[in-house]
Order: sequence, then C-alpha cells, then structure tokens
Amino acid sequence: MARPKLVNQAEYARLKGVDKSHITRLIKQGKLTRTKSGKIDPAKADLELAAAAHPAHRARSKAAKNLPAPEEKPAHSNGNGSSGAGGKLTFTEASTKKETFAAHLKQLEFEAESKRLVDRQDVTNTAFEVGRIVRNAIMKVSSRIASVVASETDHRVCKRLIDEELRLALEPLADGELAKRLAAI
Repeated sequence: MARPKLVNQAEYARLKGVDKSHITRLIKQGKLTRTKSGKIDPAKADLELAAAAHPAHRARSKAAKNLPAPEEKPAHSNGNGSSGAGGKLTFTEASTKKETFAAHLKQLEFEAESKRLVDRQDVTNTAFEVGRIVRNAIMKVSSRIASVVASETDHRVCKRLIDEELRLALEPLADGELAKRLAAI
C-alpha cells in the first residue's frame, strides 16, 4: 500500500487557497492533526475539516462538494458525552448537545411555571412543618388523658380511651390545617 503524500502547513494552505496562519489556527483548535513529523496528510485533513465544518458551510464549500460525507458518530460513543479520539465533538454533535440541553431547560421552566414542578426547599419546609404539627398533637394526648387512664382498671377501656383521644387529636389535622398545608405544596 502506498504511503500518503505528506505536506507541510504552507503547502497545505496553498492547496486549499488559504493563508498559512489559517491552517495554524485550525491545528491549534484541534480541527486538523499533524503527524509526529509535523506534516499534514491532505486527504485526512480534508476529511477532518469537513467533519468540523458547520453544516450550512459544508453545502457552500467547494471542497466539501468533492469530498465524501463525514461519517456520523453517535453523540455519546465513549460514555462521557464526547466522541471520537481525544474526546472532541464535531460541530453537529456539539450543536445537538446544546439544543438538547436547551430543550430540557425550557421543559423544566415550563413545569415550574405550570406548578407541576415544585421547589425542593418548599417541600422540605412543608414536610417539616407537617411533622411538627402531628408530633405536637400526639404529645398533647398523654397530658389530657393520663388521669382518666390511671383511674381505669380494665385494659380494654384504657385502649378505647387512648384510641379515641388519638383519633380526636389527629382528625382535625387531616380535615383542616394539615390538609391545607399539603394542598399548598
């Protein structure tokens, strides 16, 4: 198999009809790669430029019309959100990722505004407040019925008194204040 003809930056710039500084900039941006000897493989470089070009520019580019279409890569091919060697995204992949993120952000904003999404801190505060109300209601039961239960000798009567008092303590919470707080979430 014949080796590809390698050229330096100035020769590649002449082939492309651009200034050498433009080729240098593309190399620094990672859009073009050089061999270990610092040379450029023109065929490989043309493919790299086509893959990195904006889709709208590809259609207008004279060079792109003569090149094969760049291979499509999955957006998350190596598991860390970047694809290809060295973790570099193509322009299309980066644009897709950006648009997907923007769509997710808009969806979250919509859900928050339509009250389908609530603030985590509000839920935490309300849950704490509800727990405090329930705890206080139950703690008051013992002081209200302690003397009555102490005077009873039948354990069934004691159980009925305690059950009734707990039900009376918790019933207003379910029907009133507690239900209002939960509905406000």
